[in-house]
Amino acid sequence: MKCKIHTFREKAKIDNINGEDIDELFERANEYLQIAESDPKAYENAAVVLEKCVQLQHPEATCILGDLYFYGYGVDRNYKKAKKLYERAIEFGVDEGYQNLGIIYSKGLSTEIDHSKALFCFKKGAELGNVASIFNLGLEYLNSSLYNNSNDLAKECFEKASKLGSSEAYFILGMMHYDKEFNNVNITTALKYFIKGVELGNADAMYMLSTMYKKGLGVKKSPSISLKYLTRAADLGSIQAVYELGVLYYSGDGVEKDYEKAKKLLMKAAKKEYPEAFYKLGLLFSENKTCKADVVKAVKFLKKACTLGIQKACVALREIKAELRN
Repeated sequence: MKCKIHTFREKAKIDNINGEDIDELFERANEYLQIAESDPKAYENAAVVLEKCVQLQHPEATCILGDLYFYGYGVDRNYKKAKKLYERAIEFGVDEGYQNLGIIYSKGLSTEIDHSKALFCFKKGAELGNVASIFNLGLEYLNSSLYNNSNDLAKECFEKASKLGSSEAYFILGMMHYDKEFNNVNITTALKYFIKGVELGNADAMYMLSTMYKKGLGVKKSPSISLKYLTRAADLGSIQAVYELGVLYYSGDGVEKDYEKAKKLLMKAAKKEYPEAFYKLGLLFSENKTCKADVVKAVKFLKKACTLGIQKACVALREIKAELRN
């Protein structure tokens, strides 16, 4: 969740209809949230208690309840309700409210996409020192055509966010010096930023560091070190790393061939709608078919990859269908 859990600032004693104190209610909601990862039912209990806190105008509870509606934790996902709660949180002076409202406008969740409003929200959050707002302000500048110097404005935001501990900012700064799209390629500088991101546990930075060791960019080429970072990146949730690790186990490139591991990893990437993963799964079931069910799965995955724009999957799909007709 984006909204931080704080203690209530004023410590005012406001009794609800059951005679409970607002601070005690918020602490109870906090306790439910602390155990929610191991007990999903706790989110529902937290939502009920937070609703009471919101009725009693608790600032942080208002923002946190907005998060529950934003992500669908313990309640049905409802961006409109989340938006209203974030707007109320802003009125109470909760800086995270600006950050979350900015995301709603930036992505057009329950409202029209409005980058001007998103920029306004992120700027306000940034002025209040909210790191996520500073980072997202950088993303807005990076994707904006409203400013001639948008890349410079974005870099300034990422530099500030990175100094405040944002691992994502280090990753983006690295990409800004790695990707030719930014016309500022400097592999040494990119490597420096990726290493900083890795030190903070950023999965995408680990993936890029793996890529640099694989290609020998800024470092001595090392397949073993590349594999180490690729595995770590996959463990931390980088879907690109999960896919590439699956491909390595499928091909046996640098590791012992293991179709079961390959299948497990590629399935994980496919669940995140990674197009190439569907193609590789189609090939895996096609080349290692032991029964009719495997052929059905191969066709299913290749068809999915084809609809996602992987042309080689379309070709493989036609070939399988031709084999079946013969």
